[in-house]
Amino acid sequence: MRLGNKLILATLLTAFTATASADPAAIWIYPSGGDDTANLQAALDSCSGPPNCVIRLAEGVFHTNTLVAHDFHGQIRGRGRHSTIISPVEGQPLNVNDAVPYFAEDPTVDEPYPFLMTFADGDIVMSDLSFEFPDGALDTGTWYDSWFGFCDPAEGYLAGVVLATGREPVDFTVRDVSITGGAGPFFDVTNVRAGIYYKAGLLRDDVPPPTPEDCEEYSAVFLGLQPLSGRFVAHGNTMTGLWNTVEAWQITDADVSMMHNELLGTGGGPTVLEAAHSTVTVKHNLIDVTVFGVLVRQNDFGPPVGEGSSFVISHNDILVNARGDSPFGVGFVGVQYEDVTTDATSDELVDIRKNTIQLGPDVFDGMWLFGDEGALRVAQNDFSGAALATSITADATSGCEITKNGFDGFIAGEADILLTESTSHCLVVAPEGTVVDLGTDNTVIVP
Repeated sequence: MRLGNKLILATLLTAFTATASADPAAIWIYPSGGDDTANLQAALDSCSGPPNCVIRLAEGVFHTNTLVAHDFHGQIRGRGRHSTIISPVEGQPLNVNDAVPYFAEDPTVDEPYPFLMTFADGDIVMSDLSFEFPDGALDTGTWYDSWFGFCDPAEGYLAGVVLATGREPVDFTVRDVSITGGAGPFFDVTNVRAGIYYKAGLLRDDVPPPTPEDCEEYSAVFLGLQPLSGRFVAHGNTMTGLWNTVEAWQITDADVSMMHNELLGTGGGPTVLEAAHSTVTVKHNLIDVTVFGVLVRQNDFGPPVGEGSSFVISHNDILVNARGDSPFGVGFVGVQYEDVTTDATSDELVDIRKNTIQLGPDVFDGMWLFGDEGALRVAQNDFSGAALATSITADATSGCEITKNGFDGFIAGEADILLTESTSHCLVVAPEGTVVDLGTDNTVIVP
């Protein structure tokens, strides 16, 4: 067993608690100077089930292998960013399961998912600490990923830093946390694919585990996952050196808030994939990325989507490929809303307003809107820089409103606003000469 003698650990943790007069109800843990995995795992285990548990991490650097907590109810608090630091353990392989794909089996302490920390069910609050990864490939062994249509062996990087998932509703708050990834093999950029995940990650009880052959069929695999519900809050965090940053994926009846984060030098910004009956707010973030700023994508791979969800994306400062350092040579988009479901409904609300979007060299679009038949409002966004294609493209969209956006000094390769042949019944209010309307029954007003 990786945990060793739990009785000794419990005694040790009790001693820490007794000396922590500032917070006598908490479990206090101090860095050992070596491998802290056993102490951290024992503390997580002690908070399984009972409510209002508090784990306090003292100042210093904690070195840990992968951790798994089931039914955790409580808080994990450090002494402040860059005062309490969690890093991968040195000198030994990271423990990751070899199921195909990795979520074909529930995570356990001995067979964990490829995240530094995994929470399965519970009510989790994490704050006032940092995660820091060294440069170079991580010693993960081979694990099996399934991510947007491929099922490949992965090695040298983790899928993410922290994952919250569950079969029951999960509340997950991450506040005032710093995450720094290291240079590594994922797209030759990083050794950690994403920062914080709130996503479906456990198979439904009535679904048999997928076979390795199933893993090649993305939709077959992901339709077997239990959609995640509950509340996800990511506020005041800083992330750099990752591929993706904050993600909510395959959610239903969820309340998601991503606000006041600084997401710097990463591949992509806040991401929401497959949301049903949910409320998503992305506001007041500084997003400095190489590929895409904010991504919302509705697929048919998860729960029934496009039903009753609302999305507010506003007051964000978004920079895409500002330094010209995209690993693909180009950037994609500032804000992308995409509905590719086969049965898009008309009761989805999308409000994108008052964002500043600055494009560096070789970025395709400032904003790309695809496939929505609901209430899509795009207003008072300011664009600067230059796009290979457009500042705003509306494609396969019906009933949208695009008004009062600013393009002063913006250089568009094709048009400031493009309404494609498959776009209809949209209202556009924009200065003369900025709109190319190829669609049907659209209304373009020149003030």
